[in-house]
Amino acid sequence: MSKINTSQSLLAVIIGHRIHEIRQTRHLSQSRIAHGIIGQSMMSQIESGRQLPSVETLRLISERLSDPILNTYVEMLQTGNMDLELLSSKENEELACFLTSNKTAWTNGHLQLASQLCEHYYATDQYEALGFLSEAAIINGLDETWGPIFLYYHGTALLFMGNNTKSLSVLSQAEHNMSSLSNGMRARLLYSLGYIYCQLDIYGAAMWYVQQSKSEFLQLSDLPGYASSLGLLGTVQSRLGRHPDAQKSFEGAYEIMLKCSSTDQQLARMELNLANVCESLNASKEAETWCKMALGRDTDDMTRSSLHSILARVNLGTGNSFLTVHHMRQACDSADLSNDPRTIAMTYILASGILPTPEQKIASARRAYDVTISCYELQHALACEILSTLYIKYHIDLPHADDLRNEAMISYRAYISKEISLSKALEFTAIDRENE
Repeated sequence: MSKINTSQSLLAVIIGHRIHEIRQTRHLSQSRIAHGIIGQSMMSQIESGRQLPSVETLRLISERLSDPILNTYVEMLQTGNMDLELLSSKENEELACFLTSNKTAWTNGHLQLASQLCEHYYATDQYEALGFLSEAAIINGLDETWGPIFLYYHGTALLFMGNNTKSLSVLSQAEHNMSSLSNGMRARLLYSLGYIYCQLDIYGAAMWYVQQSKSEFLQLSDLPGYASSLGLLGTVQSRLGRHPDAQKSFEGAYEIMLKCSSTDQQLARMELNLANVCESLNASKEAETWCKMALGRDTDDMTRSSLHSILARVNLGTGNSFLTVHHMRQACDSADLSNDPRTIAMTYILASGILPTPEQKIASARRAYDVTISCYELQHALACEILSTLYIKYHIDLPHADDLRNEAMISYRAYISKEISLSKALEFTAIDRENE
């Protein structure tokens, strides 16, 4: 983590926690540590983080306990600055544990420390730890100043852990008071909201938020953030069928990413986007080139699954059945490893049409059906229809085929209900909802 200016209250909490940990480990009493230096009541205040010791008091305590970390804090106390990179991962974990187990009301120092640790967990992709700590902070700091910050961190943790619906609810709460957020955090919040709406197939809202985040990142001269927003814009444009516009957005994002020394994983994801849009524009050779480039990088299973799916479709178009099936199986294997329901659903929906035997087709459709039962209404509706069609085609469980078609209709309506205009129109149709 980078060097930050911290208030006295933040230093007080960290110093108090360190003294408490040493005392508990060595089975020392507060009076023994305080003897000849300060009174026991003052020692209690310091240990609880409610009183900042003087430089001389902390120096004497540090010498008595022979603790090099406390000696480091003496230097921090003298300057009023703290470099949290000086703390080990274990010490960061201890501080987080101290915060989440604290039974008393949090001071401003507790909230500042929680904010710094949340940013550390966010920057190092420790989303479970981020979610746990930010939830504790929300309970103790849900005011106009701290509330939006911890709501942002908690919503982001939920987003990266795959809970889009709950993440949207939490991030929307943060948005209500986002004027208290830093410019950088506000841009990230807008981006996250755009991403969630895109994942939920609500593209009007997704487009608005991504445009807002793009403007924010541009004003901050944050090129990596701007590239991410430009890439997300391309995704929304692609899903709306605006493929030439999407290609321009992806190419612009990719050019910036190359200049910003982006990671292999980031580059592979953008190459996947470019492959997707090239395939949609019937530029199969270009799509294949982008896929092979991305597969040569160190990337994640979700991206690999999508890349192999594109290659399966490209080879299907050229009549190469061996490579089509090969890439389709690779896509399914990677999708399973990703544990992402949307990726698994879309991959197995494709596999149900590509894999050669009836058993493989039905198993693929069933996999897509099972993984979307409680989420992704559109994908679930497609899985229902495909499974029903396969049952009828191969004369398997025909009564269940009709049930699946009815289930598909219910899922289609649930998907349509997200769009207000379509939902309102549906209320005035001749559909008899009582007979669903």
